[in-house]
Amino acid sequence: MLIIGSLWSDNNFDHFVDEEWLATLDSPATRFQKILMNSAVFRWLSLTVKPVQVTKGDPHSKVSWLRTPYETGRRRVPVQLYGATLDKMIVEAIRREIVVVVLQPGNRYRLSGMAEEATWDVYFETQRDVAKYRSIPIIDAVDVWRLFGLSPEEAFVDEMHPSGVANQWLAAAIVDLLVQRDWPSTSVTGNGDLPPWNGAPQDRWSTSEQRTNIGQDLPDYR
Repeated sequence: MLIIGSLWSDNNFDHFVDEEWLATLDSPATRFQKILMNSAVFRWLSLTVKPVQVTKGDPHSKVSWLRTPYETGRRRVPVQLYGATLDKMIVEAIRREIVVVVLQPGNRYRLSGMAEEATWDVYFETQRDVAKYRSIPIIDAVDVWRLFGLSPEEAFVDEMHPSGVANQWLAAAIVDLLVQRDWPSTSVTGNGDLPPWNGAPQDRWSTSEQRTNIGQDLPDYR
């Protein structure tokens, strides 16, 4: 069984985009530099010519969660790419006859019922859309914790990491779901015969260059 709950890091705003950063790391120039970095002499010369300088408050000095996405930063993973990649992972699992459950994560703000529109809403919408398209079960962690009466203080050890009690109830909810569907006697692998999902929801928080319809050029998970 494959449980997919990845969302927070993907929907974050930052000063880099995962796809571009990974392409840079895999570039011939970077690979050549890694070879040269095995030399202590090269490392010494590099630091001599270009010393490392970290300025206090420099947003490029660390990976962070930007609080003002509409002023600076871009989505680390554009929502269209997130949905298309999630769909391809699910299809590959179905091909291997692996049961897939999509788990929607929670944080203190979601559990508290934050009224205003959140920048991550479009990613949760995409999760639901892909799960419905592939006919696979989806569980919202917040619904589970509310059902069992957990407060934000009981459910989290910080802003977004679930406590032991919260994880216990999530595990129970997944087991209950499988029991209700009579798994493994009854297959709940979903429908992998449909064409690739291409919902391409609009993300009003993203910059224009990230609103393109990304779809087919994805990694091969086999």
